[in-house]
Amino acid sequence: IDSSHQQIQQRLEGPNAFVAISLSMPKESLLRLARDAKEAQVPLIVRGVPVKEKKSEKPLTAKEKYGTHILVKGMQAFQFLMETGATIQIDPRSFDVYDIQDVPQLIIANREAEPGQNRPDFYRVRGDVTLAYSLAHVQDELKEKAKKSDLTVFEAEVNRFIDDRLDRLGGRP
Repeated sequence: IDSSHQQIQQRLEGPNAFVAISLSMPKESLLRLARDAKEAQVPLIVRGVPVKEKKSEKPLTAKEKYGTHILVKGMQAFQFLMETGATIQIDPRSFDVYDIQDVPQLIIANREAEPGQNRPDFYRVRGDVTLAYSLAHVQDELKEKAKKSDLTVFEAEVNRFIDDRLDRLGGRP
């Protein structure tokens, strides 16, 4: 029963999508992605927060090394993105699960990655392009596949998800 409940819930929620970013990206690219991500309701994820380490000759505790309230202080670096209304999440696990080595990347997966489970089926689009372009790129792949064979349930869900997100973006390039 639990497994079928999860499958039903997953179908109701649709694919798990996010854009992996880093503060190492150009500020204008980050702002463009943040505005688009807000409209499309796709979260931006980061591996972690910037940390200024204290130098010392003796071993330090984490509190001594990084100070108190590290997340709050670190998230201040993302304030200009949060001001756009975009959702910013710290998610190092997704960087590991999807082997994200460069950013930005759009990931659309058939479920959220769970610890200890195999990596879910997913689509990846790399490059400093608009969110609408990335979504349209995946949709074009699906259209080509549909010419040759039927789409899987996941692929059909991704296609509906992309239609919805592109509608939210209002025809932006």
